Amino acid sequence: MAWKRERAGKASVSADRKAMQLRKSMTDAERLLWNGMRYELVMPEGAHFRRQFAIGDYVVDFVCLRYRLIIEVDGAIHAEEQRVARDSVRKKFLEKQGFTVLRFSNDDVLVRRASVVNSVSVALAGTTPIRRLTPTPSPQGGRLEPHP
Repeated sequence: MAWKRERAGKASVSADRKAMQLRKSMTDAERLLWNGMRYELVMPEGAHFRRQFAIGDYVVDFVCLRYRLIIEVDGAIHAEEQRVARDSVRKKFLEKQGFTVLRFSNDDVLVRRASVVNSVSVALAGTTPIRRLTPTPSPQGGRLEPHP
């Protein structure tokens, strides 16, 4: 739900639309990794992944906002010289937003899914969660008492 979304960098309208389309048409490798992360990944307290999530002008495959971790599953097209340059700019933008980006090839996911899921688990264990954006209410209910 949009109102529960932790702030990750304002998403553009076009990226939001693209994310919605991509959620409906995940690749086989993305679907396999998504299921592996949902059912096999040992996640620390408060970790939750979203799929096809818009950040700025970009859509990332999987993101854990609390731990600022992005997982990308790349097909063969990402090996092309022009695409490598665009991916580098994209990665720099995401890292400026405070994210760590892990990239895996489709082949890695399709052939060695357990190893990829384990790598994600290790990356989560090595990161520190960000503070919740909404702090726990004060015991006084948020009222300020006059100072004597």
